[in-house]
Amino acid sequence: MKVDRRVKRRPRRRIQVRYGEKDPCRIAFTEDVHREGLFLKTAQPLRPGTSLYLELVLPEYGAVILQGKVQWARKVPAPLMRVANKGGMGIRILTIDSGLEAFDRYCTSLES
Repeated sequence: MKVDRRVKRRPRRRIQVRYGEKDPCRIAFTEDVHREGLFLKTAQPLRPGTSLYLELVLPEYGAVILQGKVQWARKVPAPLMRVANKGGMGIRILTIDSGLEAFDRYCTSLES
């Protein structure tokens, strides 16, 4: 069983995200967001190590386009997604291609 070693808990935020390996063609929702990463809840997680392109539209802040890498994944059958804990994938943010200022403002608002 994997142990969560984070010092600070990530605020839970549900944001629609378009993502994909070459272009963002799949849709999922975040469960939590942080400056260094986010968790995407999905019944079809990609393998750890997979590079992704992601598009987030942050309420009141605007669009953010970023690149990330799947750090870990947990597959859960689709019918159990609502009740299962952490079915999806943890994404580490590598670069923010556009919307850096909006993303920083959004993350700052979560911290306060």
